[in-house]
Amino acid sequence: MYSKSDNFIKLLDSFASVSLPEMDCVKLMHRIDTKYVFNAMVLEEIIAQLQPYYKVLTINDHKAFPYSTTYFDTPDFALYNQHQNGKLNRFKIRFRRYDAFGNSFMEIKLKTNKQQTQKKRHEITGKDNISEEALNMIETETGYKFSELQKTLVNEFNRITLVNNDFTERLTFDFNLSFKNENDKEELSNIVIAELKQDKYSNISSFHSIMKDRGIRKLGVSKYCLGMVLLNPDLKWNSFKPKMLQIKKAAI
Repeated sequence: MYSKSDNFIKLLDSFASVSLPEMDCVKLMHRIDTKYVFNAMVLEEIIAQLQPYYKVLTINDHKAFPYSTTYFDTPDFALYNQHQNGKLNRFKIRFRRYDAFGNSFMEIKLKTNKQQTQKKRHEITGKDNISEEALNMIETETGYKFSELQKTLVNEFNRITLVNNDFTERLTFDFNLSFKNENDKEELSNIVIAELKQDKYSNISSFHSIMKDRGIRKLGVSKYCLGMVLLNPDLKWNSFKPKMLQIKKAAI
């Protein structure tokens, strides 16, 4: 877990702040995602470069927040295998707890054949109180009944969320990543996964320019698939090998 002594956390104090209600205009539930993976040691330098162009989400004086995501799949990992096999119009089913915001959601995240990310969700009130609306959403959007699914992975991380000054894009940095299932746990404390969320893809972004200048290339990585590969060595993961190699290099 991060501490208040971390330099990159202190550096965020120099950013203009944005509140959660102010971010409503840039929810981007239908969007284009562009991801990068890099060594955590350079996060401080990157944040310093972003300061003139972005505001930071701030809640009760906090600027980095814990997230916990539980993923669901079929017993034969059909959803994972769709991704591994390159299927278009694939989706993930997950329960995400936003501890800092005090709420939780059952979410369906669809990646379309046009590389657009579409997210639908229903809020969950109370512990494990999955509403009829959420159950219907899962079956309608995926064709699976919730009773046919099982928990396959828990992913925890800390997140910083930035919004550009024009309120047209969101930028998140996920760090202190950990993955666990019933049998094992893996931590990836040396890498950061950055994700730029735009209504439609545009190279005209301060973040894209900074990444290009640093020689950091885009890397479309799924935290679900990453965790599944790390914790399930018997799974087929041929299509992920180049990405896993890049992640391994980034962690050095």
